[in-house]
Amino acid sequence: MKNKLLFLLLFSIVAFSQGISVKSINTISTTDDPRDAFIVDLDGGDDQDVVAAIFQWNDIKWYKNDGSQNFSTVQIDTDIKYVNEVVVADFNNDGYIDIVAVGQGSPWDIAYYYRISLGGTSSEVKEGWLYIFN
Repeated sequence: MKNKLLFLLLFSIVAFSQGISVKSINTISTTDDPRDAFIVDLDGGDDQDVVAAIFQWNDIKWYKNDGSQNFSTVQIDTDIKYVNEVVVADFNNDGYIDIVAVGQGSPWDIAYYYRISLGGTSSEVKEGWLYIFN
C-alpha cells in the first residue's frame, strides 16, 4: 500500500512539474474481481477495444469501442474457471487478433480463441469466436 501511495504521489509531482494534464477517466464497465485486461483494436475498427478476464465470474469479455468511446459488451466465454490472464496477438498469422486465456481451476485451463466469419454481406460482417482447446 505504501508503494502505491508513493508512486501516486511521485507521479502527481512529476506530472504537475512537467505540465502534463491528465484526462478524465471513462468507466466502461463495473464488475467484481477483474484480473487482467488488454487494450487492442480487436475488430480492426481503428479504435481501441478492451479484452478483460473477470476472475470471479469466469468471464472473458470484449468491450467493443464504437469509435466514439462508447463500449458494448461481447461475451466471449464464461467457462474458464477462475480466469486469471488474457493475452492477445495474431497467433495464427491470419491478420486477426486472437485471444489466449488462462484459468486457475483444478486442473488449470488454457484456452485459445480465434475469430471466424459467420457469413453476411460485406456491409454486414458477422463474426464469432472459435474455442480451440482447454
